[in-house]
Amino acid sequence: MTKMMKMKPTVTVTVMLLLVAAALSVGVGVVEAKDSGEAFLKKIGVEMPADPLDWFTSAPGYAIAGHNDEDLSGVEPKECAIKCIQRFWCSSFDYHTVKKTCSLSSATADSAGSAYKNPDAHKDYTFYEYKKDIQQKNLAKATELLGKDSTRHSHNEMHNHPTVNYVPKDKKYKLLVGVLSARHHFQRRQLIRETYKKYEASYPNVLIRFVVGDKHCALAPNQRRTSWDCTLKTGGDAAAPTGVDAVKFVVKERLIDEELHAEQEKYKDLVLVDHIDVYRTLAHKLAKWYEWAYENLDFDFALKVDDDTWVHVPNLMKDIVTVSTKMTWWSHFRTDWEVHRGTTGKWSEPDYTSKRYPSFGCGGGNILSRDLVGVIGNATDQLMYYQGEDVSVGIWLAGVKVNFQENMNFHRPKCDNAEFTQPQMDPADFRTYYNNYEKCKRICGC
Repeated sequence: MTKMMKMKPTVTVTVMLLLVAAALSVGVGVVEAKDSGEAFLKKIGVEMPADPLDWFTSAPGYAIAGHNDEDLSGVEPKECAIKCIQRFWCSSFDYHTVKKTCSLSSATADSAGSAYKNPDAHKDYTFYEYKKDIQQKNLAKATELLGKDSTRHSHNEMHNHPTVNYVPKDKKYKLLVGVLSARHHFQRRQLIRETYKKYEASYPNVLIRFVVGDKHCALAPNQRRTSWDCTLKTGGDAAAPTGVDAVKFVVKERLIDEELHAEQEKYKDLVLVDHIDVYRTLAHKLAKWYEWAYENLDFDFALKVDDDTWVHVPNLMKDIVTVSTKMTWWSHFRTDWEVHRGTTGKWSEPDYTSKRYPSFGCGGGNILSRDLVGVIGNATDQLMYYQGEDVSVGIWLAGVKVNFQENMNFHRPKCDNAEFTQPQMDPADFRTYYNNYEKCKRICGC
């Protein structure tokens, strides 16, 4: 049995979105935008070329670091090109020639700036970018279909489904896992469902949920100061984008809204929090997750991880019985960490005035006892939010009497059979770890 909690719906659907919905009058599949993407291409009269790579330029040895929007594995470059063309938000992809993986991105070589590079670490990559003239031509066809006067829109008029967060009734959990996930990371969530989330069946006192913001940034990517925040760039036009930019932006967000709704209907494992989902607001996202969890679930501990982090539930559950449930923070900690100043860097910190951060848990995984989750969750309206969620937790709890429990198994530099978590994993490694453990109870190999 479940009880249902409804998130607040946003307001009306605009003429623009009604036209988009009409153009996308097909069923939207869970996890992938493939079906709706194919249908929309046909609807606007765009036919896939015999060789999809003809629509892309290539640069061997180059890649864009940190701008991955969707990851695919076990694919050839031609398949990645097809996927990119089908997604109106996609402008490029990095292809790993050895692992046969690719990462689709809304960024271009120009927009990525210094993130576009060719160090030795990228020697096995080839960077492919959608040829701008062809992409603009295809988007222009979409503009014509959707109507010349309908390409303006307002974020306050963007449609979001009133989506239900499902809460297990009358259940006590030893460990609650909150996986912070971007709105469009359908593939990453599905990968987790097919690997470590399956451990829920063997550990009924573990609950794993994906934490997703229920709002997108109102600014189109070319209006923003950087790709990781939602701030208008200096000298930028705050007015909604028009023409093909609007079509690309609106179609992308509309499809994401539709797919999130379908994903939740099917799996019932998302928690959509009141949050604009961009990188620089992760601290707010985490605090809203703690607020929701503390109000709605009964648990001893809460683990926060990212959706590219492997969580080895068997090891965690073996050791967690030795950890105190009172005011405990269990993680691998960084101490005396210097604050990065500046105004534009991804980790720049303009608001925290000290030269060094208080101790904080590494990004590989942080476990808080329920009472500490409540300290943060009950103060979401009073907290200051800083550049990263991990350093923010350290700042928030700096004045609280915390029982710090250090453990290196939350942030091992490479695979270790004793580890609890492993961050920044390739999709293929998730399956390797899971299959190894199923075969011989050793994630690093049999």
